[in-house]
Amino acid sequence: MFFIYNLFFFFTLIKQTPQLGNEQIRYEINHFLSNKEIANDYIYVVVDWGMYYFQSLFGDINQTVLYEEPFSEIYQVEDLEIIRSQTHNNFLFIYNKNVGATVTEFIKANYDVVECLPFKNSGSWGILYENKKLKDFCK
Repeated sequence: MFFIYNLFFFFTLIKQTPQLGNEQIRYEINHFLSNKEIANDYIYVVVDWGMYYFQSLFGDINQTVLYEEPFSEIYQVEDLEIIRSQTHNNFLFIYNKNVGATVTEFIKANYDVVECLPFKNSGSWGILYENKKLKDFCK
């Protein structure tokens, strides 16, 4: 019986199609966020488990990455403000555009953020950041 389950899952999983376009933009965001200056000045708030895992594993050693999904409650904003008071860093939000507009609406309602232009029309992933200091990197 164990052998039959293994065969079933093996043949089912190898038929799955990877989302290569989605993966490519993850590498581009990871490369962009590997800049030491950005990693030192920002706390990365990731609103997706897979991207959080990816960025945590392959990002800069100086980065701080937080996972908030779903990001839709005021208590989460309050918790982030406590972290900000301890680190004095700004927030940079990494989100999946395919999830819907509610995530970006919530972020924009609670933070003064700007869209990072290189990723604005990039497909699945976007970056919203506070403080215009990052503006030179996001042209």
